[in-house]
Amino acid sequence: MKRILIVDDSQTTRIRIKNFLGEDFSTEEAENGAVAMEILSEDNNFDLIVLDINMPELDGMAFVHLQAKNEKINNIPTILCTTEASIQMKEKAKKTGVVKAWIIKPIIKKVLLGAIERVLENFKK
Repeated sequence: MKRILIVDDSQTTRIRIKNFLGEDFSTEEAENGAVAMEILSEDNNFDLIVLDINMPELDGMAFVHLQAKNEKINNIPTILCTTEASIQMKEKAKKTGVVKAWIIKPIIKKVLLGAIERVLENFKK
């Protein structure tokens, strides 16, 4: 079973994503990038990270830059789910090499599952 780390400061959003994923995936949750980094430092056996950008402590953009520099987790593809639509921000995120998809909130189940399927298919470990 594929493992997904859901990182979002909104518990409602985390629950929604988890519900969209259903029983097909094993999930862990983190309320910000700092907590996600703690989880990943103890267990980096995830197939995918679904990440918000605007969060307290360690936001999504800072997270992907740290992720890209960390050899233990830079092979985990990341999908950004955000209200941010800035083309410059998308370019910056993609340049890290870890961001493989960008979804604009509100998250639509079909869009999320399609992106997850595409990313997991293209970035098998």
